[in-house]
Amino acid sequence: MSTAEIKTALHQLVDEMNSEKKLTAMMKSAAEIAFDIEEVNWGSLTVAQKKSIEQGLDDAKNGRVTPHEEVMKKYSKWLKK
Repeated sequence: MSTAEIKTALHQLVDEMNSEKKLTAMMKSAAEIAFDIEEVNWGSLTVAQKKSIEQGLDDAKNGRVTPHEEVMKKYSKWLKK
């Protein structure tokens, strides 16, 4: 399966899912996958940047997130062309 096919399949899976609990779990997993803390070049970051990253990861891990739909609604005025 190509990268494009995998992306399409994942998008379809998310679009068809209606369980907030499952979507939140997927978002937590995706956040951990997308930002593997071990890949960060910590030496190039300031202390404030490191703290901010760690706080964001902790928030995602503990479900302190805002659903995409809510964010899009709030910031839609800036996204219109």
